[in-house]
Amino acid sequence: CTGACCVIDGVVHRFGVTPTDEEILELVSFALEHSGGVLCSTNLPDVYPNAEKFGERARGCLLQSTSTTTKDLKEGSLVCIWFRGSITRNVCWAGDPSSFTPGGMVPRSSFRPFSQTETLSAM
Repeated sequence: CTGACCVIDGVVHRFGVTPTDEEILELVSFALEHSGGVLCSTNLPDVYPNAEKFGERARGCLLQSTSTTTKDLKEGSLVCIWFRGSITRNVCWAGDPSSFTPGGMVPRSSFRPFSQTETLSAM
């Protein structure tokens, strides 16, 4: 977990690395409208497209709410959310796949190391 927050009676309390208060409230509204106040994902943008703007702050998410509708969000409600950032890794390939030309692969020149950085979902 890289960050967490509690939304108590519509007020956001954040800890660690999280989206902004406004982004969190939008996520909570989405979860209440589409999944009954429960949301769990290791790749949040697959479930909630607006999560792309969270960047690396929140790629994975576990959300649990005591409310089931957005009407209950202001009074007597509690929403707990745990966030996890994305994982980045560097992959080394034998040759740049974008420089491939049919019939043009030659040993010693075609297999020069090629490095690529990938951003993965939260694990």
